[in-house]
Amino acid sequence: MEIIHSTPDLLDFFDMIRAWFESQHNRIWICTPYMDNVTVSLINSSCKAKDVRVITRKNRHMDELDKRIHLKLNQDIHVKLYIGDASAHVGSANLTYASLMDNIELLLKIDDPDILTGLAGYFEVLWI
Repeated sequence: MEIIHSTPDLLDFFDMIRAWFESQHNRIWICTPYMDNVTVSLINSSCKAKDVRVITRKNRHMDELDKRIHLKLNQDIHVKLYIGDASAHVGSANLTYASLMDNIELLLKIDDPDILTGLAGYFEVLWI
């Protein structure tokens, strides 16, 4: 497990998330209540995995998501979970410009296969 944090003076958090998205080939499963036009653009351009799913609250930017990305809306969601091929990120960061560039945020990068399997199972429950 790796602790990843951002502060207003540490502006590479956005680049780290983008690079992680780009490195996933099979899946990127995103669960976050808030997204904005900047991060929708990030998802569209960086998420090239075979299976890209997003669970989020309804917002005005949903129509901008690429049609290949599967979307599920849940107005009660507050989880921040990002699952890839062999690792996941869990923490406080929404997928918004403010969270990735301005706020003080925390993500735990998890690569333990057993925990990753459990997180994927949790995501599947939310997806139903």
